[in-house]
Amino acid sequence: MSVILYAISRKGEVVPDRSVIDKLNALILPAGVQHNPPKTTLLAGSLVVEFFPNDYAIYLGNKALFGLHNSHTQDADEAGSELPDGVHLSIEATPEKALIRTDTIGSEVVWYFMDQEWVYVSTSQRLIIAMKGSFQADPEAISWLLGSKCLPPDRAWDPEIHAMRLDASLVIDRREWRKEHQWQTYSYPEKDVLGNDYHAILDQALMKTMERVHMAPGDYIGLSGGADSRMMLYYLRSLFGPDRKMQAMTFGVNRDLLDEPLSELHLSRRLSQEQKLDLEHHFLIEEGDRYVNPDIWEKTLKIFDGRLAMLNNVVSFEHFFLKGCRSMLVGDQPFGRDVVNSENHVIRKQGIFLRSFFKAGTDADKAILGMIPDRLPETYLKRDAETLSAWRDRLHQEFHLPYYLQPYTLARSHYFESQRPLIFGSVTRLARQLTDAQRNNKKIVKELLSMHGPELPYAVDKSLKKFLKKQQARMALDLHTQEVLQNGVGKGVLPDEVLKALIAWNGTPLQGGQAQVTSGRMPRNILGSIVRKMVPVAQKPKQAPADAMAERTAFLELDYTDLRFKAASILKIHNILEKDSRALK
Repeated sequence: MSVILYAISRKGEVVPDRSVIDKLNALILPAGVQHNPPKTTLLAGSLVVEFFPNDYAIYLGNKALFGLHNSHTQDADEAGSELPDGVHLSIEATPEKALIRTDTIGSEVVWYFMDQEWVYVSTSQRLIIAMKGSFQADPEAISWLLGSKCLPPDRAWDPEIHAMRLDASLVIDRREWRKEHQWQTYSYPEKDVLGNDYHAILDQALMKTMERVHMAPGDYIGLSGGADSRMMLYYLRSLFGPDRKMQAMTFGVNRDLLDEPLSELHLSRRLSQEQKLDLEHHFLIEEGDRYVNPDIWEKTLKIFDGRLAMLNNVVSFEHFFLKGCRSMLVGDQPFGRDVVNSENHVIRKQGIFLRSFFKAGTDADKAILGMIPDRLPETYLKRDAETLSAWRDRLHQEFHLPYYLQPYTLARSHYFESQRPLIFGSVTRLARQLTDAQRNNKKIVKELLSMHGPELPYAVDKSLKKFLKKQQARMALDLHTQEVLQNGVGKGVLPDEVLKALIAWNGTPLQGGQAQVTSGRMPRNILGSIVRKMVPVAQKPKQAPADAMAERTAFLELDYTDLRFKAASILKIHNILEKDSRALK
């Protein structure tokens, strides 16, 4: 998907400066990639810049919609004030005000910044930092990253940048130069209100949703051995007929798995043969290829906007872009959910790890845990009238999708569009009305699939997931080796003085006194020491037992390789963002 920057000036009309736009484009364009030049559009004197522009933008008078193919302009026009399915960002401007809305169901976070002269809204924090010309690190972001490997809810790398929430529209009063939020209440029903006809209701809704999908040469189906991509494929075949040519892509680790009956690769090939697809395999690793290296790591950090949650999935989509890929259908869907039994269980399932979840063994453990938050932000706490299942769904929608999974969407955004029809709002609202029993293990999905295609097994091979899981530890060890070669630093534990300095910088109280709080970037020597001196041997966290009760109560052990990897990534992204802040000077 294109990367958007929207600018409003307090002084009046924004005049596009091509030299500035070209510098910004060079800042975020991956090295060696040629893309369409940025597109500029004026909306009532405010400026929209579309980097890596494609056909998934609709302009209607003083309104711009992003995420829906422009062949559906009429659908967007008829939607009126509603946000059409598939749109992740809507901008509407008049001389008096600007209205910015987002739908994070599309897994695209929208950030904004406002001072006395400018408002910047963007899908990239890096662009905003470059435009405002400064960067200061947010200690809360670092604390959250140490525990959960993602940015905290509603927070950015820089405390002056804010994330737009799913349940609020941002209104900029251009006359009075002030901002306000228009709140709306999202409900997450869990009662079975669809009745006995739920198969037919869902089938009709999914068919209507898939009609919004754009399929032309260059539009690929992301194919796997699971249920999600198979469901998209079967509905597209129902819509287009058996002779429509369609392209698909799949990922693999080892070519030998093509002959394993229940592997992702083998089942993808069977599906492609059965459905007459042009299938391309992309192997993440070849024999003798270590795959992960600092160059790929830094490039991925830049593309991910510095967000770490999915950074172990270091996958470059440049291969497909160069082959002519212009969009990929991604099979995320809201039907499958795990049964949850406690509040801690809900939190862990979202990828959030609070201080109380870890076992504090050594003094170093205790010092590090003192930096990790032990409470969710107020807006994400369980509400009095909320069941565990409803709370789980709300956290998944408002936190897990936009903050934890969205970086993987960004991995594609610099190359081509992501079409995600199975998590459009209309489908998600219906899915939330199913019972947990209907959603557990994707029961309803598999029932719908049996209505549309032949019975095929689902992949049980975990080679791809295992491979991706190893990348983070491998990268951390590679980086440690590089540090040793460059600096002659030997193996060792995290020294107390470095811990104390990090804690003091972070503003966490030290035993026996209050830490001195400083603002700005973490001193290079402090975080650099962490990078070099953390234990370079992977210490896997203790896996929570399968038993539901044990899973809710088992403590995790701190993984020092994981912490070291996070520290290295934080240091690197701080350096990147500092350079971004000087890009236009």
